[in-house]
Amino acid sequence: MKIGVTQLVMPREWSLREALEATKKAGYDGLEALMCDEGPISPKASEADLAEAKAMATEVGVEIPSLCPRVSEGYDLSSPDDAVWNSAQDVVRALLRCAQGLGANTVLVVPGRVTETNEYDYVYERVFDALRAVRKDAEAAQVSIAVENVWNKFLLSPLETAQFLDNVDSPFVGNYHDTGNMMIWGYPEQWIRILGPRIKKVHLKDFQRQGYEWKPLLEGDVDFAAVMRELRRAGYDDYVISEVSTGLASLEDTAQAMRRIIEL
Repeated sequence: MKIGVTQLVMPREWSLREALEATKKAGYDGLEALMCDEGPISPKASEADLAEAKAMATEVGVEIPSLCPRVSEGYDLSSPDDAVWNSAQDVVRALLRCAQGLGANTVLVVPGRVTETNEYDYVYERVFDALRAVRKDAEAAQVSIAVENVWNKFLLSPLETAQFLDNVDSPFVGNYHDTGNMMIWGYPEQWIRILGPRIKKVHLKDFQRQGYEWKPLLEGDVDFAAVMRELRRAGYDDYVISEVSTGLASLEDTAQAMRRIIEL
């Protein structure tokens, strides 16, 4: 396996080059880059823009294995507003196009959010229909859509998540497994065992149940030995990507912890 870090934990004002250089300096193999409203990786990016960004990463010596959206508007796959819902699908299509141009094999997708007014069964149908609408785009791009649970009160069980993804029925629509996010519902290693080959990418975070707080890797309650055992059993041999805040640990310290984890 290789280790990466998401640009989400880096200062917003950093350019793509600064993020890539910090990734290399800290000892990571790859950067999960952001697709923003503007810049070299954006819905407006041309093929030439993406080729230039890819060349920059190659020059620095860092891969871009995945993309994550940071757009200001129009990104809610569960929205009851058809204009927003359709715009969210366009965001996913833009992510897929950018990922293909950069050589990334995965895009992170947040599958909506359950609220008092946006009820669970409605969100389920809305997100399902949206993913069915974009799955052919993922297949054409040969880039996986990885659905992540981000404490959005949706897909709260690995069994439900597995069934949901199976019903979407595409080898290019799967799960983005976050070890820390799973801790409030159960045990990440059990999610990995149940979801198995549906897992397209992995975020590494650590969480301490007592006190309900994020911790540096290997200092919380995540059983990383069990996590690694189940990832290997599932045949997972792609990136594990840090989403550890630099307020908890430096990029360098987290990279060193990740190297230890993948050897467990």
